[in-house]
Amino acid sequence: MPSHVLSTKTQNLLSPTNTATLVDCREQRSTTHGSVRAVELYRAAVVAITAALAAAAWQAWRRYGATVAAVLTNNQALMLLVSSACIASVTRACYLLQQKIEERLWTTITVKSSETAVFNALIAHLVKHRLLSSSVLTAKKKKATKRKSWRQAHLDWMLGKNELELEYTPGDNCAGIVPWKGSNIIITRSPDGPKQCVGWARHLVQPEVMRLRTWGQDGAVLRDFLQSAVATATMDVDDEINIMCIGNDWPGGWQKAVTKKRRALESVVLDGDLQQRLLADAKEFLRSGNWYSQAGIPYRRGYLLYGPPGCGKTSFCQALAGTLKLDVCMLSLSNKGMTDNDLAAHLRDAPANAIVLLEDVDAVFHGRELTRAGSGGDDI
Repeated sequence: MPSHVLSTKTQNLLSPTNTATLVDCREQRSTTHGSVRAVELYRAAVVAITAALAAAAWQAWRRYGATVAAVLTNNQALMLLVSSACIASVTRACYLLQQKIEERLWTTITVKSSETAVFNALIAHLVKHRLLSSSVLTAKKKKATKRKSWRQAHLDWMLGKNELELEYTPGDNCAGIVPWKGSNIIITRSPDGPKQCVGWARHLVQPEVMRLRTWGQDGAVLRDFLQSAVATATMDVDDEINIMCIGNDWPGGWQKAVTKKRRALESVVLDGDLQQRLLADAKEFLRSGNWYSQAGIPYRRGYLLYGPPGCGKTSFCQALAGTLKLDVCMLSLSNKGMTDNDLAAHLRDAPANAIVLLEDVDAVFHGRELTRAGSGGDDI
């Protein structure tokens, strides 16, 4: 039996798939080796050319140095010009040398303010956890965690609810050290070029850049820190679900009505193990997308929840959506202004990763009075 198993393993290793994998690995290794060899040859060529130029300059100075010195001594203007050129060349050479040394000793990640989402996430992470201690701060209006609709913003303005809350962020030309998982990250914030006019209103803004540096050639620490900052910014968003409805304003279609915190599924009580069976079936359906596509079957699942008003049908749908991290699209069938074509269009245009909640489904049957805003009734 052991010999048979060994023979089977040997045959598997010599299969065409494994052979192709071995060939691909060899090609990748040869390509990597060739790239490293090319870099080494390039560096050697740069060193050789630099040495040749330095030797040529030295020989020229030994031959013509006395003549050049005599000419410069008799011409003050030319001496000033040559001296300025030499100082500029030395300064430039020192700057390039500093850059090369920093590239060898430090790993740097640059985040520009033009990348608004990443830049704001990094600033918010530093402010929220107070990671960067700086004596240079910038005061500005704190942004709302939830974006208001224009109707809500106009209503707050009429009621005088425009509260001004300040937040303090690391200011211009600030620098600090942030300890992170056994390493120290040096963070600097500085202007990035002249001011620019952006947007339809042509606001004057100052582009900024934040540089994250750490000792060594491994940038895993910086990437992990930046990823943690972005994850912190999206953590509050992941804890909420969007409730959407059909809007009558332009551009119409599905519009976000309200945002709610995710509700625990245990807060809704159903008979027996119905809740667990529905949750397990929904999870299995979400994992079966590829099977539906291969089988050519429409990828949808429907559940009929029935009962008197107030028994928890809508609450269970919202709790289920929160558990599965889905949004909820509420569509009332008691709206007599909605035609069959409108219903089909709304179902077709529903956003991805959402549960479509059809309220008052019994309104489509005869014997029930249609209203524009039905309350209660059966849901799907």
